[in-house]
Amino acid sequence: MNEHLKEIRSGFLRQVGAVPLLVLLSILTTRIATGTGLSLSASTIAAIRWSLAAGGILLLCFGMWRYHRRRIQILEQEISYLRSGLLIHSARYGAGDVTTDVAPYLQRQIAMGRRNIPVGNSLLDGGEDPCKNVKKVGRVEYSRQGRHETQEVIEDAGDFNFDT
Repeated sequence: MNEHLKEIRSGFLRQVGAVPLLVLLSILTTRIATGTGLSLSASTIAAIRWSLAAGGILLLCFGMWRYHRRRIQILEQEISYLRSGLLIHSARYGAGDVTTDVAPYLQRQIAMGRRNIPVGNSLLDGGEDPCKNVKKVGRVEYSRQGRHETQEVIEDAGDFNFDT
């Protein structure tokens, strides 16, 4: 089962489990207060079943809405990246032969409108430093409107500049 379905299922069970419990508690509280006893009629059981179904459907729809909203945000970022006219062919960060691919991180930053991106461990986007205690270099190959360009920047000495 993929992670999204697991998230919906666990959130659904946590939240829907509370709906019938609250309905049942309010019904029992009312019955105790009015002295009608704890036996549940067919209509009361039907009301609890209905609340379970309605609550479940609403929560399932909410989970699907959240999932699709996130997918739309990702697609909007990808469209923004494509409209920027920049196409990252490769982007590496490290020292010597020990480098890490940082192209996905750069593409996300460009899609969010950033054109000056500092060269440093932030390029790793939370990943592990490929060469601890060694000065690294960031190198990006990209094209803009058919022109192929390359930038090479030493760690913490500047930014990748995609302005012009």
